[in-house]
Amino acid sequence: MIAAIIVLSILCIILFLLCIPITLEASYEATLTVRVQYLFFKYLLYPMQKKEETKEEPTEEKKEKKAPQKKKEESSRREISETLAMVQDILSSAGKPLCFLIKKLHFRKVHLQIVVAKEDAHQTAVEYGRMNAYVYGAFTFLRNYLDLKISKIEIEADYKDEKQRFCAGGQVKAAPLVLLIVGIWFVLNFIAQSKKKNKNEKNGRNDTMSEHISGLTDNTMKNLKNLVDTDSIVGEPITTPDGTTIIPVSKVSFGFGSGGSDLPTNTQKDVFGGGSGGGVTIQPLAFLVISHGDVKLLHVNSGNTMGDHIVNMVPEMFDKISGIMKKDKDIPQDKPTEVMMDSTLTEE
Repeated sequence: MIAAIIVLSILCIILFLLCIPITLEASYEATLTVRVQYLFFKYLLYPMQKKEETKEEPTEEKKEKKAPQKKKEESSRREISETLAMVQDILSSAGKPLCFLIKKLHFRKVHLQIVVAKEDAHQTAVEYGRMNAYVYGAFTFLRNYLDLKISKIEIEADYKDEKQRFCAGGQVKAAPLVLLIVGIWFVLNFIAQSKKKNKNEKNGRNDTMSEHISGLTDNTMKNLKNLVDTDSIVGEPITTPDGTTIIPVSKVSFGFGSGGSDLPTNTQKDVFGGGSGGGVTIQPLAFLVISHGDVKLLHVNSGNTMGDHIVNMVPEMFDKISGIMKKDKDIPQDKPTEVMMDSTLTEE
C-alpha cells in the first residue's frame, strides 16, 4: 500500500512538472537575444559565447589534397539529394503535430516599436501610413488564429532623422506535456512515413524486376513459337508415285527458364541483371500410311513392349473381322424357297 502511494505521488509530481510551462523569451534591440526559462532556471540560447579558434595556415601538402575530385563531387551531390529527401519526409510527418503545437502555444508580452524615417517628409508620411496598415493588419490576422496578447505597439514618424529603427520582443509559453505529445506524434508519423516509403520503393523494384523477367520470358516464348508449330507435330503429307500417302507424326517437347535480380550500385538508378534460355526436342514417333483406302500406323520406336504391339494390331484385326462378317452377309439365300415350292406341288 505504501509503495503504491509513493508511486502515485511520484507520478503526480511528474505530471505537475510537465504541466508547468516552459518560457522562450526573445528580444531584439540592435542584437538578437533568446533565453529559455523553466521554473527558476534560465539559459541563454543566443548569442552563445564563442570560443577562440586558432586558424592554421594551410601548408603546401594540404593544398594539394584539396584538389577537386569527381568522387567527392558525386558523394556531395548524393548527400544533398538524401538530405533533401529527409527534409521532405520530416515536413510531411510534422504537418498535423505542428498544427496541434501552434494551437497550444501562448504568446505573451508581445511588444513592437518602429520609428519610420525617410529622406523627406513626404516619403516619411507615406511610409508611416503604409507601416501602420501592414503591422495592425498582420496582428489582427494573427489574433484570430493564435493565443496572442499584445502589450505595446508603437509606430512613430521621425521627420528629422533618415535612419529607420525598430525593436521587438515577446514570450512563447508551452507545457512540456504538450511538447512530449507532439514529439511522440512526430516520431510515430516519421516511422510510418519511412516504412511506407521503403515499401513503395520495394514494390517499385519488384515491379521493375518482374517487368524485366516478363520481357525475357516473352522473348524466349516468341523464339520457341517460331521453332515449334503444328507442322512439327503432324508433318506435311508425302505422296509416292504409286498413290500412297505418308504422314509423319512427331513428339515435340520444350522447356524454358528465366531469372534475374537487382544488382548493388552506388547510383540511384536500378541496375538489373538476368537471363533466360529454352530448348526444343523433336522426336519422330510414327508414320500414317494411307494406301488404296487402308490406313496403317507404323511406329518408329523399336523399344515397344508386347502390350504395345497387341494394341497396335487391334485396328488391323478389327478391319479383317469386319470384312469377313460383311462377306457372310452378302451370300444369296434362295434354296429354302425352292424346297417350299416343291413340297407344295407334291401335295397337289
